[in-house]
Amino acid sequence: MRAHRVDAALQMAWREELPVRVVICEGEMRHMTEDGAVTSKVERRLLDSLPWAVTSYDWITGRCTLTRGVRPGRFVDQFSLTNEAVAVDRRSVTGDVFVRSAQVRRSVLRRADGRCEWCECPGFMMSDGRVYLETHHIVPLSDGGPDTDDNVVGLCPNHHREAHHGKDKGVMRDKLRVRFERRGNS
Repeated sequence: MRAHRVDAALQMAWREELPVRVVICEGEMRHMTEDGAVTSKVERRLLDSLPWAVTSYDWITGRCTLTRGVRPGRFVDQFSLTNEAVAVDRRSVTGDVFVRSAQVRRSVLRRADGRCEWCECPGFMMSDGRVYLETHHIVPLSDGGPDTDDNVVGLCPNHHREAHHGKDKGVMRDKLRVRFERRGNS
């Protein structure tokens, strides 16, 4: 019964991209293969200070991988990364920025399933096991485009730069708009 509850919790952590807290136990562990083995004895418990994440889950077998020190989420974009700042000159700047929806970004990255929605090539694997793609607004927020799933796509870094700076960026925008309008109408 306890194993089923643990599995259900791991499934939810995988599905909802939730962190997992792990208690490390020290003591004598019984051998599962021995009939009549004495129960395990835990002498000390310690809540690990680092978060863990379910980095893979097989829905058929229930096999999963928990990874220490990793944030949950199988996919990541350019806004998800932490920037480790190095001391540099600072200037005071004021202005307006668009606040992008983290929920829309997560939804788009799940929809893309680790593949560029322009070329269908896989994003690259990061050292922590997550797949990197960048999120891009088909109609830019600055042009009045909405921050919604049907106006945001997951692109590999090369195609994201091309969508902003390439000589055929207008063609890419039109093709992406048509592709995702069809999806919305299907």
